[in-house]
Amino acid sequence: MRKLFLVLVMLAAMNASGQWVQTNGPHGGYIKCTTVSGTNIFAAGGGLYRSSNNGANWEGLNYGPSTSINCIVVKGTQIFIGTGEGVHLSTNNGETWSTKGLSNKTVYALTFKENIIFAGTSGLFESGVFASTDYGNSWDIANNGIVGIVHSLGVSGNILFAGTFGDGIYSTTNNGLNWTINGLTGNAINVIHSTTNSILAGAGNGIYFSTNSGMNWTISNLTSSVYDIKQSGTNLIAGTSSGF
Repeated sequence: MRKLFLVLVMLAAMNASGQWVQTNGPHGGYIKCTTVSGTNIFAAGGGLYRSSNNGANWEGLNYGPSTSINCIVVKGTQIFIGTGEGVHLSTNNGETWSTKGLSNKTVYALTFKENIIFAGTSGLFESGVFASTDYGNSWDIANNGIVGIVHSLGVSGNILFAGTFGDGIYSTTNNGLNWTINGLTGNAINVIHSTTNSILAGAGNGIYFSTNSGMNWTISNLTSSVYDIKQSGTNLIAGTSSGF
């Protein structure tokens, strides 16, 4: 189980000394993922929380499953969460949730490539990537060539990347009909993030980056376990298991 932060810490202000300011909650649990939908900020992990005033106040939301949330992705007014009991959807800013399949799988990653939503999963009988072209109403296996549990997903242009738990990173240019191994075997790929010029993979021993669509990878000078990567302007922010 990934424990990224004991409490939610957000970039409320960055002054000349590079200080961080802790928001007013949520407290008492770990936060795995955050996202923004309109004027709302969502934070998830052991529970699901929402703030409509930039983190000054938070309210807990009931999303249904008893398991923790591993990932959040937003498409327009639709908010999808991946849990230990599949995928769930809210179209009213988290007030109510409906089940959107894969309920017999743990969903570690969700991402959109155009209007297709992809889920990275582990399951008792089948793990890997699943795809939905109807916003989660039905799912198809998109796993040809992938080995192992898929922990992370990312998109760069026409390429979809999948990071596994120790079996490397894969890519596909045909929406999962076929996958190609792109190295980094032996690493648990926790997060994949794309920038204008490169692909970054957060792993158990740091951040790797590629400037040629995953053909070659170079490790950066950050060698902590990296679980999240976000971009703010020209800056990259990495969430690690041992600090910031």
